Amino acid sequence: MITKKVMLFLILLLFLTSCNISKDKEYYSKFKNPDLNYTWEFNKSLIEMSGKTVNSTYFELKKYALFQEIFQLKVPYEITYKHEEGHIYINQLLNIEDFDEFIENKFESSNTTNHASFRQYMISVSEGIADYYAINHFNNSRSKNYYEFIKKNRKDNIKGYKQHYQGLEYINASLKTKFYSNFTELILDLGSEKQYHNYLNIVT
Repeated sequence: MITKKVMLFLILLLFLTSCNISKDKEYYSKFKNPDLNYTWEFNKSLIEMSGKTVNSTYFELKKYALFQEIFQLKVPYEITYKHEEGHIYINQLLNIEDFDEFIENKFESSNTTNHASFRQYMISVSEGIADYYAINHFNNSRSKNYYEFIKKNRKDNIKGYKQHYQGLEYINASLKTKFYSNFTELILDLGSEKQYHNYLNIVT
């Protein structure tokens, strides 16, 4: 049976651990790519997402309470931060302000007819690019654990992990086979018919 002293010790230990885990905005900002111009904030109201990129210069991360960071935070803030920065990287490289509008313009200028399939491809590849960007920034246990998390949840289409997994697998496959000579070339071709059909060949 747990005594009061042991219980108090465990509570104190939990509190101290919480304080060590919780880091302020300045800590995460140290991971910022100096070549990108943007601002970001924590947002407690984000519900079904760990982060949200609003436009080419601003994103938000879901802010958990201290106990939630210990028991509910599945993906480290560091990875989430770099993932959202990955979206900023795409947006600034391609001069995108509204990603939905970007998808529509690419679809309308293509000879493809399946809008749902094209949109799914665009979202999956953009998420894959952001994941690849984050994973390769750290290239350590954080990266490995994040990839395993995505792989484990790859059938979950409700929270979008299926899109992340398919996009990331496409990025890895297209670079491994030299379909694109480098990561930047792949991003610059986002939304092309060539990439769309290559995605369908690899993912489906």
